[in-house]
Amino acid sequence: MGTKIKSFIISLIISLILLWSVTWGREVFDKIWISFGLFVITYSGVYWVLNFEVPLISFFVCLMPPAFFVFSYSLLFQLYSETWPVLRTSGYVVLPLLAFLGILYVYLVTVNVINTWVYKKVPLINVAKTFFLLLSAISFYCAILASLKMHNIPFSIGVILFNGAFVVLSNLWASEFSWKNIIIFSSIITILILAFFGILFIWPIPIEVFSFALTVIVFLNTSILLHIKSQTLDILTWIEHILLIVICIWLLLGSARWGIGGKLW
Repeated sequence: MGTKIKSFIISLIISLILLWSVTWGREVFDKIWISFGLFVITYSGVYWVLNFEVPLISFFVCLMPPAFFVFSYSLLFQLYSETWPVLRTSGYVVLPLLAFLGILYVYLVTVNVINTWVYKKVPLINVAKTFFLLLSAISFYCAILASLKMHNIPFSIGVILFNGAFVVLSNLWASEFSWKNIIIFSSIITILILAFFGILFIWPIPIEVFSFALTVIVFLNTSILLHIKSQTLDILTWIEHILLIVICIWLLLGSARWGIGGKLW
């Protein structure tokens, strides 16, 4: 059975379980346990997709990212189904489930390419590295938003710092940084995340925008490091990064509530 077929089967099974979970988990701890169960299924499923040919380091940097994404998205989806009960109806549940299915499928195919690259050179590795960073950013966003929806600040800080460090570490490893540089840059970006968390925490913005801003910080810093490593940091790349910063600032200013329920625009 091919890798793509295996990836689709795992993605479909987990999507169906996620659909069922919306009608079952009521308490927060129920949702966490359901998400953890999906984490274990995904981790085992990725091992199967990779044909059980996994070096020691890949157990951490290849098997863990898709499992983390599933845990975060599952928890987030269940939490929002409480806030927006319409998500439990068949008409509105399709879009988020299809998005989940598609992202997970691409994630599994991507980590398969990266894991294969450990053994031998493959032509799609640069494309896989790009997708790996984008998917890591999506997973990071889901993790932050889910933790903030639980209204537990110490827990949220722990989730943000751990996931931020993990995103940087796994992506730098995939780009062949030395372990010394991986530890240094992961630590610096983690401290930067913590600093911006403190700044943005007092900013009157929705948690969705808050999570997006922190995700942009992680994505931009990691992306710049990867471009420097591959010597592809050109003017077009800078324009793309500056545009993302402009969008982030626009959201921060436009969504903030100033005065008594007022907005800047």
